[in-house]
Amino acid sequence: MKTNHLTIGLVILLCFGFLSSAYAELKISGEMYLNYLFNLSGVEVEDETEYPNEFTVDRVYINARSNVSDKVSIRFTTDVDAKKVDKIYQGYGILVKYAFVDISKIIPLTKITVGMLGDSYVNLADNTWGNRVVSKSLMDQYKVMASADIGINAAISIPGEYGELSLQAVNGGGYKLLETNTSKAVSARLLLKPMPKDDILKGLAIAGLVYVDKDDADNAKNRFAGMLSYKYNIVNFISEFGMSQDGKDEIQGMGYAAAVEIKSPVTEGPLKDLSFIGRFDTWDKNTDKEKDEVMRIIAGVAYEVSKGAKAIVTLHNTDDKSKDKAKQDVIAQLHVKF
Repeated sequence: MKTNHLTIGLVILLCFGFLSSAYAELKISGEMYLNYLFNLSGVEVEDETEYPNEFTVDRVYINARSNVSDKVSIRFTTDVDAKKVDKIYQGYGILVKYAFVDISKIIPLTKITVGMLGDSYVNLADNTWGNRVVSKSLMDQYKVMASADIGINAAISIPGEYGELSLQAVNGGGYKLLETNTSKAVSARLLLKPMPKDDILKGLAIAGLVYVDKDDADNAKNRFAGMLSYKYNIVNFISEFGMSQDGKDEIQGMGYAAAVEIKSPVTEGPLKDLSFIGRFDTWDKNTDKEKDEVMRIIAGVAYEVSKGAKAIVTLHNTDDKSKDKAKQDVIAQLHVKF
């Protein structure tokens, strides 16, 4: 199976190479998340404390984009698929993350996207936070929503740059699974930018999501989320609130998050590329049950080594109430764009 994954990946990359040579309008880009994790809290093994550590490749996105015409464009993106058995990596494969067509300039103020596409809310939160390499957005981090799925999306711009309404219908299983219901999952995400022309408040944004799904076994999968963000000068702040309803009994989950990146106020010298990162999030997968809540605190620094290369070191404290003690990890990362 691993050999097949690698072969498919190599074929895809070779095809990209041939196509980029044959068609000047085909653009190839990508990014990688390279990680080193050291477990500070330790693990008890036969009356001894061990401190696990590992190198991992968390993400490898390779993007192929092409403008077929002034109205139609395409995107195809691969990602790395890490195989684990009993918490041990068994190798990496390649899977498809995005494969979609954008159609614009046919319906006024509207872009239609068809294929394997990004979730309208998760992608918005990730792009607003800007540090998915450190942590995914709230609903994606706790595996409540998939970051991509197969279906159709209509993004309707609000005139005057005041925001966007996104209407989506997808299979509901995420980009790693096929169809889970015949009625489809439908969602509406509204993004509002109240003061897009104001120098200080143009970075203020408010968003809300309603996602409704029910599979063929009559199990509900409903999601509700909200986001408030503000970006100005050296500060980028985002807060999220989310709710889930699952199963026939519609078991309710709930969580929230707040994250900030503060860039160095220094304008010259090596310190100008330094920034400080902090994040807090929590998720309770069943609000009627005790000791199933997870809470995380992340703090660290990032340094832009060069354009397209960012080094990040963070301390993660994860308190899972279902376990005996909290876990502390130091994670060193290199985020490279090419």
